[in-house]
Amino acid sequence: MTSESKHWKTILNLWKILDARSYTQLDDILTEDFSLTVLPASMGLPAARGIDEAKKFLNSLGRNIQDLNLEATEVIEMGDVIVTHYHSNGTLVSGGPYKNEYIAIYRFKGDLLFSVVEMVDSKYLSEIRSQKKSGAKGVAKL
Repeated sequence: MTSESKHWKTILNLWKILDARSYTQLDDILTEDFSLTVLPASMGLPAARGIDEAKKFLNSLGRNIQDLNLEATEVIEMGDVIVTHYHSNGTLVSGGPYKNEYIAIYRFKGDLLFSVVEMVDSKYLSEIRSQKKSGAKGVAKL
């Protein structure tokens, strides 16, 4: 999947930052009032408001994932909004696989990312959480 828009390049940079867990670099691509919402709401994950909250939230998730490769299968861009369907292929710190599917809406203010609303495969994450609670090998708490 290739797209050469400035906004798409920012998203690809965000994904690299997430994989490297270099959260200080988020200051260069997010607005101060950035918001991150992970859906479905039934998962009980609180929305992150502001860069500092987003860094804390992402750090708490990132501690469980050893490596993360994100690949887009579809990208729709409309002005300052990009909607993308993508997949992760990574490894949990415990050695187990981390494979998820997402649809996200990325909104920009100028050149900076203003908000992300992300829908994840909640069934998959629930299974990982259940395996962790039961003490199964190869999983980490998410």
